[in-house]
Amino acid sequence: MTRLQALRKERGYTQIKMQMLTGIDQSDYSKLETGKRYYTYEQLRRIALALDTSMDYLAGLTDERRPYPRAGQEEERCWARICSGTSSSRPGAPSAGGSWTPRGTACARTAKGPSRTGRETQGSVS
Repeated sequence: MTRLQALRKERGYTQIKMQMLTGIDQSDYSKLETGKRYYTYEQLRRIALALDTSMDYLAGLTDERRPYPRAGQEEERCWARICSGTSSSRPGAPSAGGSWTPRGTACARTAKGPSRTGRETQGSVS
């Protein structure tokens, strides 16, 4: 029994249920389980999400079944704490009033002080 089949059965899912969860046709899914067909990246990603495991586990690269933390969940909470100044979980990061702000976050757009590039945006002459 493959890891994929073992996880599916452990969760109590049928191949039809996996089809509904992943969008992968049942006959293609069956071929993936038996090794008659290779995964694409997108198929592996969808299956890992449906079975709450990591792509590495399904590919046989690790024996750890638990998935990695999902992007956008814990990471966003961490950045929110940094930006609000309630936590300094990034070593060497100044408080929220400081000049360092992570790029791509809401707090980076509203932070006070110079940007990370050192260029001043206020009072610049064109």
